[in-house]
Amino acid sequence: MNPVNMLVSETQQPMSTAVALIKMLEELGVQQAYGVSGGALSSIWHALSVSEKIQTLHFRHEGGA
Repeated sequence: MNPVNMLVSETQQPMSTAVALIKMLEELGVQQAYGVSGGALSSIWHALSVSEKIQTLHFRHEGGA
């Protein structure tokens, strides 16, 4: 079976890399994520923000994180 097909049912869109990463972190038991959001990581931050299992903490500066 094609690996992409394992992530997609017949009624769903393909899963993005960011969503797949967050689902993997959830399965590993990660409960919190924190850091400074930025342009290159916006898709990961969005996937974290909709996660029901991972609490996301955003900081404005590295010193605060």
